[in-house]
Amino acid sequence: MREHLNWQLVAWNIAEAREELQHLEETIRSGRRPSEATLRVGIEYAYHHLNFAWNARRVGAKRHRELTDADFRRFSRVPRDVLLGYE
Repeated sequence: MREHLNWQLVAWNIAEAREELQHLEETIRSGRRPSEATLRVGIEYAYHHLNFAWNARRVGAKRHRELTDADFRRFSRVPRDVLLGYE
């Protein structure tokens, strides 16, 4: 039987991604232009959280609290099981 989804972990990571993207959008719309490096870091941060939301969706709360560096790197990768429409 498959483990249940960790909706709290998923929601938190989606919120983090959304907040970063909103911040970037608000900065740009206000007429301020972030540097390309700042834009890159913001987008990478958002991708990280979306990737983590998907890859760690079945991780229980205890395991999430005790993530290893290897787990963190694995969960941060672009998912292989999500089609992005151009593959």
